[in-house]
Amino acid sequence: MDEERFSITTFLMRVLVIFSCTILFLVIVGVFIGDEVKEITTIFGADNQGIPYAVIFQALILSLYGNAMRLVFLSKIILKNMMVL
Repeated sequence: MDEERFSITTFLMRVLVIFSCTILFLVIVGVFIGDEVKEITTIFGADNQGIPYAVIFQALILSLYGNAMRLVFLSKIILKNMMVL
């Protein structure tokens, strides 16, 4: 992490990048194999109406969680205080 302080704009920017990549991946997978796996998973089981809102919300929560974990575990404050074995 290059910056010293927490910035809400960089946090939100990283969350939105992860979220948009996740949704883009789901759309591409849905185009190619959506009809074949709709009996197995509920992600693509909306009868060609798109991705359900619950899946989009879960992707947003996952991107928030992943970015928060990156912020906590890769911050210079945490890394500086860790003991090196």
